[in-house]
Amino acid sequence: MTTATRIRTLREQRGLSQEAFAKVIGRSRSLVAAWEAGRKEPGRDALRVIGKAFNLPVDYLLGENNEIGVLASGPQEVTLVEMFRNADEQTRISVLHMLNLSRGSKNSS
Repeated sequence: MTTATRIRTLREQRGLSQEAFAKVIGRSRSLVAAWEAGRKEPGRDALRVIGKAFNLPVDYLLGENNEIGVLASGPQEVTLVEMFRNADEQTRISVLHMLNLSRGSKNSS
């Protein structure tokens, strides 16, 4: 997957238009469109801003790390993962406990 494809996928997974994505990272919509079309390559500074805004390592955006690429199947899962990563340890434990309870109730029906 190219950097252009990763940026487009990242934006789409979060349910953002090019305009909204551009606002989040402080760039123009036309620049985001150029990146996604592969007409321009984002520089290191832009990649750092994107990574920071979406809690992703720059090496993922460059195609050197596939961890996030298969992580989420849609905007809700992306949001869940981002929130989980930013939560304190007690909140993470509580969320996992709640999900385990939910899984148990599905198995017993």
